[in-house]
Amino acid sequence: MMGVSQITVRETLVQYQRNKLRDQGFSPPPLKAMLKGDVITRFGVNRRKAGGRPAMHPQVDVAARPTPMREVRSSEPTRRKVDAPTAGVTRMIITCAEAGTPTHEAFLRNVLAYANWLNAELMVVKIGDGDVDPVVIDFLWASPVDLEDQVEVATNVSVHPRATRPLGSVKGCRSAVWTVVPHAVIQLETMPRIRADGLRVQLTTGAMTLPHRSAIPGSREELGAVIVELSSDGVGHCRHILAPVDGDGSFQDLAVRVEGGSIKRGCGVEAINFGDIHHSSLDAEVAAATWGIGAKDPTAKSLVDLLRPRRQIFHDVCDFSARSPFDARNHLRRFAQFANGGGNVGAEMEQAARFLSVSSRPWCTSLVVASNHDAMFGHWLRETDFRDDPANAIFFLRCALALHERLARGEDSEGFFEATLRDLAADELQGVHFLRNGESYKVAGI
Repeated sequence: MMGVSQITVRETLVQYQRNKLRDQGFSPPPLKAMLKGDVITRFGVNRRKAGGRPAMHPQVDVAARPTPMREVRSSEPTRRKVDAPTAGVTRMIITCAEAGTPTHEAFLRNVLAYANWLNAELMVVKIGDGDVDPVVIDFLWASPVDLEDQVEVATNVSVHPRATRPLGSVKGCRSAVWTVVPHAVIQLETMPRIRADGLRVQLTTGAMTLPHRSAIPGSREELGAVIVELSSDGVGHCRHILAPVDGDGSFQDLAVRVEGGSIKRGCGVEAINFGDIHHSSLDAEVAAATWGIGAKDPTAKSLVDLLRPRRQIFHDVCDFSARSPFDARNHLRRFAQFANGGGNVGAEMEQAARFLSVSSRPWCTSLVVASNHDAMFGHWLRETDFRDDPANAIFFLRCALALHERLARGEDSEGFFEATLRDLAADELQGVHFLRNGESYKVAGI
């Protein structure tokens, strides 16, 4: 009925099983071999038990292998509690070392230099069976760490070293806002939760050792560690520091560059991708902290002024909530908007243009990516009858005339959102570049 054949469904289920095995550290047979026999569906039903044919390839005995994720409960080491400092910030740098693999000594030297500069404690968690490189023995740490219930360093959680998605087997949210899991593969996930429960993030540490000889090729290309910060107000935060496995061990954290054991401050970043802006719904505190817009303390440095990106990237600058097609048939939403004095398309477009002006910097290129909410402006001009929207009729007719004149000159309609915002901005948005649909823009080759 859905136009999908049994063969397609079977191949999808087999590929799903194969990916699950690989994520858990196994080396699964080729897809063609697995297609010849037993399949475990995404619901965990073994097809052999349901009358399916037996596998034609050697089966992996999952029960005989280590559980991909387990908590060690017997003889669990004493849990260390860290309270918020009375002033300033407590910092730790957490990483791991895989047994039987050499340390990237240049990365270790840089991490040590940075830890000393930050006055941070360095903790290295051993993963895997066997001995670790002797150069990290002085930094080994085995006990779980709780920082004010904000950050949990979950050393009591063991993950198979060959897992390519190590957080995939973590079941449910833990109590801390941030849970740091020792593993060499870099991964970070925000967890599903009820909004009232607040943010929940799980992330792996990364490793300062080189990839194991049995690691799946391409599964790990970075060295890494996690900087854990706990401020005097009891708020915790984590972030990765990363370096290429085949590099010289240098890395950058925010505006600090660490290279050859030396610290260099004031290093700008290549780019910041801010994602969706939706300016009409932009949180005032976020705007103040990120760009200094409406900041109560004008002397405080904003994020952009601290990191000095060469490029800042915006998606969905305009929310177009004034006449969103999502609410076209919701008369109650439209009435509430009217009662609260909203629904002015021209005003929303002017505010979006003003945001691009005040967020711009002379040393930074602002890039506006063609996005669906920005495209709603063109949809509104194409589909709306201005006679049914007297509040926006004058702005609609002005824009419609400008668009028709543009088309009469042989220009396309795709750049009309850009042209409108430039006309509405006092500075004509100098230093702002609008990307068209399908236009590529690479940063550092990416």
